[in-house]
Amino acid sequence: MNSEQKEDALLQEDKDKALWINRIRGIFTLLVLLIFVVSIFVSKLNYPLIPLTIIVGLALANVIITKALSKRVKLIRTTAGAYIRSTVDVILVAFVIHFTGGINSPFILLYIMELCVFAIYWPRWFAYAFAFQMSFFVAVISFTEAMGIIPHIVVREAGNPGYSFAIFMTFFLISITSVYGYSFMGDKLKRKQNEHIALLNEKVEFMNMLAHELRTPLTTIKEYGSIFLEGLAGSVNDPLKNTCRFVVKKAKEAVELTNTILDIARIESGIVKLSRKKTPLNIVIEKALREIKPMIAKKGIAVSIDLTPGLPEPMLDEKHFAQAFFQLLTNAANNSPDNSRITINAKAYGKNGGSLLIEIKDNGKGISKEDIKNIFKKFFSAVDEKTGIKGAGLGLSFCTTIIEDHGGKIWAESDGPGKGASIKIILPVEAGPKTLKSLEQTDKNVIIGEHEKQVLWINKIRGIITSGFIVIIIISVFVFNMDYPLVPLAVIGAIGLANQLLILLLTKTTPFFRTTWGAYIRSTLDTILVAFIIFFTGGMNSPFIMLYIMELSFFVIFYPKLFAYIMACQMSLLIAIIAFIESGGAFRTFAYNDPGFAFTMSATFFLIAMVVSYGLSQMADMIKQKRVQIDELTLEKSELMNIMEYKLREPVLEIKKSVTRSIEDPEEIPDETQKTHLLSLLRQCERILNTTSDLIDISKIEFGQIKINRQDINIGETIKNAVDSIKPQFDRKDISILVDVPADLLKISADKNKISQVLVNLLSNALKFSPEHSKIHITAKESNKNIIVKIKDEGMGIIKKDLKKVFDKFYSASEESVKVKGTGLGLALCKIIIEAHGGKIWANSEGAGNGATFVFTLPA
Repeated sequence: MNSEQKEDALLQEDKDKALWINRIRGIFTLLVLLIFVVSIFVSKLNYPLIPLTIIVGLALANVIITKALSKRVKLIRTTAGAYIRSTVDVILVAFVIHFTGGINSPFILLYIMELCVFAIYWPRWFAYAFAFQMSFFVAVISFTEAMGIIPHIVVREAGNPGYSFAIFMTFFLISITSVYGYSFMGDKLKRKQNEHIALLNEKVEFMNMLAHELRTPLTTIKEYGSIFLEGLAGSVNDPLKNTCRFVVKKAKEAVELTNTILDIARIESGIVKLSRKKTPLNIVIEKALREIKPMIAKKGIAVSIDLTPGLPEPMLDEKHFAQAFFQLLTNAANNSPDNSRITINAKAYGKNGGSLLIEIKDNGKGISKEDIKNIFKKFFSAVDEKTGIKGAGLGLSFCTTIIEDHGGKIWAESDGPGKGASIKIILPVEAGPKTLKSLEQTDKNVIIGEHEKQVLWINKIRGIITSGFIVIIIISVFVFNMDYPLVPLAVIGAIGLANQLLILLLTKTTPFFRTTWGAYIRSTLDTILVAFIIFFTGGMNSPFIMLYIMELSFFVIFYPKLFAYIMACQMSLLIAIIAFIESGGAFRTFAYNDPGFAFTMSATFFLIAMVVSYGLSQMADMIKQKRVQIDELTLEKSELMNIMEYKLREPVLEIKKSVTRSIEDPEEIPDETQKTHLLSLLRQCERILNTTSDLIDISKIEFGQIKINRQDINIGETIKNAVDSIKPQFDRKDISILVDVPADLLKISADKNKISQVLVNLLSNALKFSPEHSKIHITAKESNKNIIVKIKDEGMGIIKKDLKKVFDKFYSASEESVKVKGTGLGLALCKIIIEAHGGKIWANSEGAGNGATFVFTLPA
């Protein structure tokens, strides 16, 4: 995705946000209006109809106006715009609360709904500010009523079930909204997590493909060149020797680059694990120096080593650390002038000499201030002033990976261009903590690990909140003389804390308590305890009814939507039971004119508001973090494609051109044996070029760098041209191609070259898996304004479990199905091209040995 597309996507996301929020607020406002109507006309509650009608009218007008403006006015889609809009809602809700019973109003929970909507998309500190603002309004209403500053409107009488209905319906509405809001975020987070995991896995697959599909033929090319240079293919004249030296040099560079990419990926992915043991530093340095000796000898560079005597032996993976040290020395040598000096120093560092400080210093070209912050980043490389060529930017990145995986740090220092540079490393003597995650664990263990962290995080927060409510109760009883029954509450509190401690212990030791069912059982127990708290602290007058919103928030953050909705209904049922039991008799004595009640309500609301803000903001931050990680991986993929195109593909093209020229010059090739070797070398070049071309095409289409150039094309002619281009390969296996395409097929709007590429890939795939002397049938027809093309072979077939995966990138059919393996890129490219045209592609087969049919459709 290019920067323009990314900007458009973010702009669209802003619009979607604003529209989604307005839609939810509009629906919610209408439902609250319905509760008003039922409460007044069915339940006979004494709500003042005129003020409430005006307030609801203003709320609906606010929603409608905001919706209209959000499409045209950018401010409405900003944080400031949302804050202003939501502040208007808060003021309107304050009036709703006042006219529906003041601090006894069931609609005080509307604030939680508004907070949920606000906190989902906007920055954390704005959500906290909003929570403070709401809490301030609740406190003002509570204390001004308690002190008699504003009148308290009585809307219910003892024994009237209407109030019970109103508070039950309001709670139900709030809980369902909370579930929806949290589930919306949870689904979004899961999608980002899955996207991140898919990209990580794709990166590993890509690296594995590099190992098998690029490194092997590159090594073969290098070996063929060596065969000629070593005289193993007979007498070689000077022009051919020069060609072979060029081949070996270019192939060696490409192999080294491929190996570096693989080493970084394998260590990052956990495929290669560092095996550390106590190793003298001088052994590692000497090993790296032996590798670089030819290079520094050629440039006349001297190396001096100054290691403090008696240095402790660090825990090292000797092979990989020596490899990293070799890269650092190579970097220093490349940037140093001839006949200069490189100095290596090491001394004890840190508290009690627990680390080593290692320095590699040169007096070469130096590093600019702009570059010094970036040189260890993957794919960053400064441009060579003489050649204008930019390196792959992987050598120092590899060093960073190795050193950080040893628990160390690496950085560079330089006084500027022309003044040399120092690379410094701090390395723990003992095995330091790994700073890198294992991609190998991504599919299995990391998710479990993340889930365990989530459960522990929830338990920790729930423990803090429980303690907060205990403090509120104690202040209410001993400071404000609230008539809460201490003994039952103490017993419930003790059971609640015991439950927290027990679950915390079981979460670490018993996998069941890290599952959805374990969380459900745990939360159900909590809801029952909260029901008792509500009963003993005022029933429907209890400020602690909002505890349920907090519990629901925790549950829904990380667990499936269905379970969250069940939990919301379960909590609402408990509220209904308490409400209707109490509706037959007098409520407890806690009243609006009691300052203790005002304090309890205000403090409880504040605590709940902060929990909701924290929970939703935490999820929003996690989504942003995943988005950043995805962007980084996407950028990395783009850079890998650039390296493949310019650092791997270009040298192979040069090799191919040079060898082709040699083959065509009879004076360079004395005999047929040498010509056969060179033709085999060319086949390896073609293998690499085909693989890289497919990968580059896939990547460029995905990133929007290749556009579909549509024109009216005749699919029959396109099929005929594709068949003609590939027919010689079919003739070698004596395979017949039967084409059945009506002459009067409609023309289609498509990219002729891209559709030809699809046809050639599908025909090549059929050729690869078909036996000699077999037939391949190609048909095309019109159906429902679509052109349907089928390519049917009589080959090895595809087993059922492979049918859905054959178009996946890097996927290659199971050994049960075939013995011929490919890169898994040709069919993936076909799928991407066909879908970019608005078509579909799929495969059919009756199983192994029964041939296969590939079908694609294109809009006519």
